[in-house]
Amino acid sequence: MENEIPDFNSWLELESVRNVILFKDRTALMEVRKYRKRADDGIWRTGTAIYFFGKEALKLWNIFVSDEEIIFGALKTDEGKWEISVPVFKEGEDESEKNKGTISPHVGGEENPFIIISIVTANGRIERTIFKNDVPPR
Repeated sequence: MENEIPDFNSWLELESVRNVILFKDRTALMEVRKYRKRADDGIWRTGTAIYFFGKEALKLWNIFVSDEEIIFGALKTDEGKWEISVPVFKEGEDESEKNKGTISPHVGGEENPFIIISIVTANGRIERTIFKNDVPPR
């Protein structure tokens, strides 16, 4: 199963479906870029890159194994390393429900708005907190 994190630079970006959600100060809160690529077997694969506050955060893509669609995700950690999720099967959602990631926005009324993203990896759930401004001191 080819589960490497794709480099969307070699995919066709679907600019017509690019979506930018603006924050109240008109800066980008979230940007979603969609991609597609024809695989060697002729099936179109799709991918999505998601940015929060201008910072690359998530990649989502699909693969097909025996005509079954499998969706993978990857979270970019604070260290700049990509962590890959466990697969989520398009069919049989009940079994895959516990393996889905979460996005928790904290943007209303916050001095430094932030978003918490988590995914389930083979080593357990990991998360990243992305702040609009610099990370506050601990």
